[in-house]
Amino acid sequence: MSGTLVVGFDGATLDLVERWMAEGLMPNLSAVCADGAFAPMRSTYPYNSAVAWTSLTTGASPGRHGIFDFVLPSARDYRLRVATGEDRRVPAVWSYASDAGAAVAVVNIPATFPAEAVNGVMVSGMDAPRLDERAVYPGSTLHELRRLAPDYRILSNAAAEARRGDFDSAERELVQTLEARARFVAELARSRPFDLMMVNFEATDGAHHFFWQHFDPTHPRHDPRQASRWGGTIARVYQATDRHLGSLIDAYQPDTVFVVSDHGGGPSNDWVLFANDWLAAEGFLRLHGRAGSSSVLRRVYGELRSRLPVPVRRRLRRLFGGAVDRARESALYGDVDWSRSRAYAQMQSGVRLNQAGREPNGTVTDAERASVLEELSTKAGSLRLPSGQPAFSEIRPANEVFVGDAPGGWDLILDLSPGLHVRSRNTTSRAGFLRSLAELGMYLPSGLHTPVGIVAAAGRGVERRERVQESDIHQVTPSVLAVMGLPAPPLDGRPFEFITASLRAAAPAGEASGPSGGELLEHEEEEVLERLRGLGYVD
Repeated sequence: MSGTLVVGFDGATLDLVERWMAEGLMPNLSAVCADGAFAPMRSTYPYNSAVAWTSLTTGASPGRHGIFDFVLPSARDYRLRVATGEDRRVPAVWSYASDAGAAVAVVNIPATFPAEAVNGVMVSGMDAPRLDERAVYPGSTLHELRRLAPDYRILSNAAAEARRGDFDSAERELVQTLEARARFVAELARSRPFDLMMVNFEATDGAHHFFWQHFDPTHPRHDPRQASRWGGTIARVYQATDRHLGSLIDAYQPDTVFVVSDHGGGPSNDWVLFANDWLAAEGFLRLHGRAGSSSVLRRVYGELRSRLPVPVRRRLRRLFGGAVDRARESALYGDVDWSRSRAYAQMQSGVRLNQAGREPNGTVTDAERASVLEELSTKAGSLRLPSGQPAFSEIRPANEVFVGDAPGGWDLILDLSPGLHVRSRNTTSRAGFLRSLAELGMYLPSGLHTPVGIVAAAGRGVERRERVQESDIHQVTPSVLAVMGLPAPPLDGRPFEFITASLRAAAPAGEASGPSGGELLEHEEEEVLERLRGLGYVD
């Protein structure tokens, strides 16, 4: 069985990669591309890391694997809960490999908490509340991790530093967290033989989120004085990530290398759509008649969230238990009259119907479903940004996008216009459902996800083709299994066109039984949500 290395350059986009390879800043990735093949790679929908990485590592679309976002709707009420590995309904590539007797090491892949029992080592990704025994497998890995990389962290604090405007610290956080992760994985590679090693370096994605305004002269927040200092941060982070790709290749000496990104990256336009406020304005979401106190509470909550640093908010939560979280829920949804509401948008980039028999206080019957979706589509299609550009680049019923019966997804897909931020409710002092970020007095990342990332591969089982046509994220898992010579059941993708090995067929897989212990305690869930808020994923 061949040794296969899969390295994630989270969010890396091909135009930047090609630019910096041409400038000599990324010699290791350049060598992979020259020795094998590379291509733009289209992500899944939505193109956030939880969904995209799960599709990448399972070869299945969200309708089959069940991860539609970092958060999923609660069955008991209209709150959101953090998705965990227990929500994934199909096996991942490391499951197929482990079952076939291959030794695997899986580090920092999103949507892998709690860590699964594999034939090897697993360290959970950014959805783990903290680095403890549930975030690693086997348990002895925690001691080994702390010994080899005592500065290893689940995720850097770059988001908090960027929010404070301390971009020197934000860059340092990204690079130091990257270095600790790479050091641990390289030591793993040296210490024992693995047939498959998979690691995600998320610093490239963080660099986009927090530094695009300095990199891009056309960005609404661009300041030439700041750009002179931090305009090169994204390039430096790409360069550092490439350097650690080289260190892993040297340590592991793989037969085949894959470099993948789960999506691309690009600039925000700094317009913010508050989806539930838009739905309320259009009559789909109904509010109680006496909304004044809730409106005040929303604004107080918004001010506190924007002005109090994360450590202070955490101390308040410890002092007052769930009161802070209940205040958040009341501020965001406390004035909603669910008995008269037909649709809501608790999750980003899509709308759920308030479906009778599915939602706790559902109102839309099966007979009404098609007409409500058609009305929603019409209203969404008419929504424009101040520039005249449509707010949504694509509007489609979810059953045309997601194949499968996994619960928890949207009913109508609203693919945002490039650069548009989306939030749930407007908690600022400036009312309205579409506002510019500058007038709101709130912080959001200056870089956003885009739907096309990259794939590059070289080594055994890979034809030397250099750049080829656009590929699809669901092709990664079948390609990895093919070069490893391992069987797989029917998947939603086939091996890349540049893979010379054939994928061996296996019997269809049943529904996966997720790892145990995935239910988060209240304070653990809030820890993960706080991390996601820093990246702009949730309110």
